[in-house]
Amino acid sequence: MTLPAAKNPAHNRGMSRKIWTILGVILAIWVGFVALGWIFAMVKTFVIVALIAVAVFVVVSLAAGRSRRA
Repeated sequence: MTLPAAKNPAHNRGMSRKIWTILGVILAIWVGFVALGWIFAMVKTFVIVALIAVAVFVVVSLAAGRSRRA
C-alpha cells in the first residue's frame, strides 16, 4: 500500500522547495561569476585600447615635434 503524496513524509513540498532554493542560489552565484568575468574582460580591453591610444599619441606628438625643428 502506498501513501498519498500529502501524507508521505518523504515527498513533502518543503523538501522540493529547499532543493529549488539551493539550485536557485547555485545558479545566481554562477551568473554572478560569469558577469564578473565579462566586466573584467571589458575593463581589460578598455585598458589595452587606452594604452595603445596613448602610445600612438606620444609617437605622433614626438614626430610632429621633430618635423618643426627640421
